[in-house]
Amino acid sequence: MEDSSLLYSFFVNRSVRDPERTAIFEYDSKERVTYRELVRNAGRVAAFLKMMGLEKGDRVALCSRNAHWCFELLYAMPVTGTVLTTYNIRLKSQELNSLLVCEAPKVLFYESFYAEKVSQFKLALPDTLFVVLDDDNPFGDIAYRGVLDREPWNGAWAELGFEDICMLCHTGGTTGTPKAAKISYRSIFYNTLNQVLEYSTTAFDIMYVSFPLFHIAAWSTALSILQSGGCIIFKKVFDTDDTLRMIENERMTIISGSPAVYQRLSKSPLFDKTDFSSIRCVRCGAAPPSREIMEPFWKKGLVFLNVYGMTESGTGILSLPIGSTTIDTLKEKAGSAGKPMIFAQVRIVDDDGNDVRPGEPGELLVKSGMLFTGYWQNEEETRSALQDGWLHTGDMARCDSDGFYYICGRKKHMYITYGENIFPLEIENFIMSWPETADCYVFGVPDKERGEVGKALIALAPGAALSEDEIMLRLKGQLSTIKVPRYIQIVDHIPRNEVGKVLTSEVYERYSLHSKGE
Repeated sequence: MEDSSLLYSFFVNRSVRDPERTAIFEYDSKERVTYRELVRNAGRVAAFLKMMGLEKGDRVALCSRNAHWCFELLYAMPVTGTVLTTYNIRLKSQELNSLLVCEAPKVLFYESFYAEKVSQFKLALPDTLFVVLDDDNPFGDIAYRGVLDREPWNGAWAELGFEDICMLCHTGGTTGTPKAAKISYRSIFYNTLNQVLEYSTTAFDIMYVSFPLFHIAAWSTALSILQSGGCIIFKKVFDTDDTLRMIENERMTIISGSPAVYQRLSKSPLFDKTDFSSIRCVRCGAAPPSREIMEPFWKKGLVFLNVYGMTESGTGILSLPIGSTTIDTLKEKAGSAGKPMIFAQVRIVDDDGNDVRPGEPGELLVKSGMLFTGYWQNEEETRSALQDGWLHTGDMARCDSDGFYYICGRKKHMYITYGENIFPLEIENFIMSWPETADCYVFGVPDKERGEVGKALIALAPGAALSEDEIMLRLKGQLSTIKVPRYIQIVDHIPRNEVGKVLTSEVYERYSLHSKGE
């Protein structure tokens, strides 16, 4: 089958097989969008883009919270050959403007919730057409309702191959300026199929997508459900108690979120009262969850799976296998990211590119059809990341004798004390095991004698009383001397982005120079 025919089938099959099934349920408005409506509205968006003169490769920007129109735009991309690029609107205006000018979208679809920032975009993008997605139209732009008030495109689809670009998805920007990763149809196809097969998704699955739809994890997990004929649930803003009510009332089958989501759920007074009997899988991404985050779900008999991936690799590289993983195994392998998923090949190598022995840490390399194609207009970074078909993740990992992989932390996050490599994640997990700890981040700071030493930022749980001296005594009593951070600082909170990853650039700017962050 030609690529274009396969892509056509990929995006429309459920609208043909199960046209009246609910594809998307918007919890806030209680609006339900069927598969027929999803594909039909995508055709109307495609007709609009065609009428506006957009051609293959032109960028279409999206600034919105999670909603049905996000997927209507995505499904229009293979029809027109245009490229969807999504933005984290919470980035600083300078960062956003820089990305937008570089990517030069011909059309920008936005939710009026972000009107203030969009007004700044208009100055940076004088040739861009703006479309407001909801009914509030502060600037008198083209209304999305008007876009949908037309006949769907009934002409030929764009001639596309698997290596053509469908999306630009931005990296987290936790260590600096975000980069735009080029996501091909090949990557989307294998990412989706990988999750369908790995998690055995079916038309009976219902999943709340808590990750924002500028994050690759949100797109790939949602697409796996849509490809299976299931239903995805969107909510504009995450709410702990609403989510617990959704689990029970909507008979949700899969939960997908970050460690921060699960921590908030387990601490809600409603948690113990919620009926979780419909749940067959709890999936956690963005960052490794601590044992303390997982334990409340284990007590409810739930299979809690840590999933490893990144924007460049696709979201399904490592995972605990759902079909053969018991809660006893989960407890034994707590902290593990699991084993390679169906379409992923992995290696762990030293600084010279040689495979390390089991148990030894090294950089995690990935080869897969799920990989991104490269960074938008950044060949230097692309060559650094992709070498001989292998993605150099920048993540340090080790593999135990049973073939379970553990993420030790970022390669650049590692610090060296007296010539010994220190991986902060191990220290963070230990500190997070204390009931007094709400959040923790450990990193290296310069030291004249040792080269680098550790500094621990700790946010205490509400009502907890623990001094920096008490923390230091605990650490000295439980960790080897070389792993004990030199500095301890109690902070109100640790800067993190929407999916729970630490904003390391902000941390280093505020806290790295002095022991007290002065």
